[in-house]
Amino acid sequence: MTLSDLKKCHAFIDETFVVASGVRESTKVNSQEWMKNIFILPERRSEIKKRMSAIRRKRTAKIDHLDGTRYVSSSRIVQTKEYGELGNELVLAEQRVNKLSSNLKYVYPLTPKTILQYREDTFEKVVEFYEGLSMKEKSQFFSIQDNKLVNFAPDQPPVGKVSLETRLKPYYSKELFSVEEVTSELSRTIEKLKKSVLNSKKNGQKARASLTSRYLRKLIHNLSIIDRLNKKFSPHGRKLKGVDTQLVLGGTSYQWPKYIIGDFKSCSFGSSIQKKIEVNNTVSLPTHLQAFPALEAGRFHLFFDKSYDALKIMDNISEHEWRKFRPFNHYEKTLSKEYPSKNSITFPFDFFY
Repeated sequence: MTLSDLKKCHAFIDETFVVASGVRESTKVNSQEWMKNIFILPERRSEIKKRMSAIRRKRTAKIDHLDGTRYVSSSRIVQTKEYGELGNELVLAEQRVNKLSSNLKYVYPLTPKTILQYREDTFEKVVEFYEGLSMKEKSQFFSIQDNKLVNFAPDQPPVGKVSLETRLKPYYSKELFSVEEVTSELSRTIEKLKKSVLNSKKNGQKARASLTSRYLRKLIHNLSIIDRLNKKFSPHGRKLKGVDTQLVLGGTSYQWPKYIIGDFKSCSFGSSIQKKIEVNNTVSLPTHLQAFPALEAGRFHLFFDKSYDALKIMDNISEHEWRKFRPFNHYEKTLSKEYPSKNSITFPFDFFY
């Protein structure tokens, strides 16, 4: 039995899960202290809050009675124009951070992953798939037993309803690369791809030539954007080394294995009556980075010393280019073919019942 056959009779999750719009909307970006301070210094933030506290006061309306007593009818907060301007300064800083951090909601595992929803009546098919795996693949197959991750055993189906929590963290090279080094490597890659396309055509490998040509056009476009931006800004590059993927069960973190089966809790999504696997996904950046990736450049991600520059690039490229070359873009990423619909809002739970 192939993995594709197994997915056709089980609700599942795989590495394409973040492509589902419902997942991106619910994904949380782990807030770090430096994120709060990139658009407004801590001293300025403290100064604003003190000033707002000084301005903010209550005005109470009192009514005098004939017997001399006073009755408090209502009270309201008095806010001046200055108070509103100071508040807007804090809100604007937060909006800018959210705009940059929204890229992180697109982070997904870079290696194949599959999570299966346990079903008693078809568990034997999971066992059949497991038995057909190599010893190395079997060692990467796990089951959830009472909120713990254990090696899969054919005679031990998953035990206990669990919530699925995922934690993703991209990590980068420590070495910084100048924009000249980034463009030089892109240029070398482009030349290699041009030769590869010619060789594929000579050998009659049309499918390979077509795929390589598409990637070649993307890199050429990528290079032209970087050349254009480099005239206005001063970016530097870091190589994306990978994405650390973890599952959290009962408060304990585990490395996300290649295959996993569990009895997951379900929930309704929006107005849909169809049940979905309940997922809590969180993305965070390495604490030492203290900057947001702003643009993709082949194997590199571009960063800017000034966070304002990272925002400005969105005004210097088209919306189409932004979708195509932002970090962790999904321009050529799609849901697995076994998903019940191309625009699935989140993970199917009872679709196969």
